[in-house]
Amino acid sequence: MTVKVSIRRILSENFFQKNTTFENLDDLFSKAGITIFSLEDDKALSENKYFNLFIKNNTLYRDFNDMKDKAITFSMFQNLR
Repeated sequence: MTVKVSIRRILSENFFQKNTTFENLDDLFSKAGITIFSLEDDKALSENKYFNLFIKNNTLYRDFNDMKDKAITFSMFQNLR
């Protein structure tokens, strides 16, 4: 079974404010110098070496996939409350 969820829903402001120094996803993109124009750009982020290095150097996460995985877990626990 596959479930599609918006990246903005997974990487919520609440997640960013509690787990990073960034205000939200837009703040992260801005400081990383990333511009998203399409869904294809969004999908390509996981493979972008520069962006993954930025994540590694500026957060507690290894890369963008690690950040998304932790955000999913965070979101699941938030929804249990």
